[in-house]
Amino acid sequence: MFRSNFWILPILLFIPSFFITAQNLQAEEEYLQAYDRAIGLENTALFNGVEYVEEYRTINNKHQFFFSRDFILGDVLYDAEVFYNVALKFDIFNNRLIAELESDNTKTVLQLITDKVGWFKLGGKKFINVGTNETTSGFLELIAGDETSGIFKKYVLNPSEKRDKQVMYYEFNPRKSRFFYSEGDGFYPVDSRRDLINIFPEEKKAISEFYKSNKSYLKNDKDQFMTSLYTELLPLLTAKNREL
Repeated sequence: MFRSNFWILPILLFIPSFFITAQNLQAEEEYLQAYDRAIGLENTALFNGVEYVEEYRTINNKHQFFFSRDFILGDVLYDAEVFYNVALKFDIFNNRLIAELESDNTKTVLQLITDKVGWFKLGGKKFINVGTNETTSGFLELIAGDETSGIFKKYVLNPSEKRDKQVMYYEFNPRKSRFFYSEGDGFYPVDSRRDLINIFPEEKKAISEFYKSNKSYLKNDKDQFMTSLYTELLPLLTAKNREL
């Protein structure tokens, strides 16, 4: 996806032509990164957010961020444009994506505008902005499938206030993650066997058999269980449902 800042198009003359003519995805990614370096991120849509100030003091690894409290390189679809290798971190508790942008050797930390974030990739995971609907909201990790039909995971944290002598700080402890099945515009909870039976009441036997044969994954690796649920069980259930 090409940048739309028409007033800086003359800068393209200084970008090697192979970035422009290459057809594969890798070449497009390299082109966009070169383009952003040439014009500076401060002249792109990404430099549009609110100055970020961290509101919770934490002193250990029980922080509110996904994967790491430090910025790590990731990709983001922002304001309908894809930006690669951006320093990002995701505040799970407040549902905020934060970017560290460098301009003229000065680093600026911005809270990106949530409504402008379509998706982002961080720590090997992809998160989709599902907006707000009847059952969930915000950024959810895509476990299996795609944005129109898939299994999504919502991370949940429980904050607690602590005191150490004269210092007050917070700890964020993970709670049980929520899982949702998306089909079209709907998001349906699939945290339990009962949830799935509520969606497909005629397939109670098949659902129970699946849970029985995959109880090891259910106990030890919920993400893998949900992936198997999507790839093995749901195609059968949806196919039967269409036949009814």
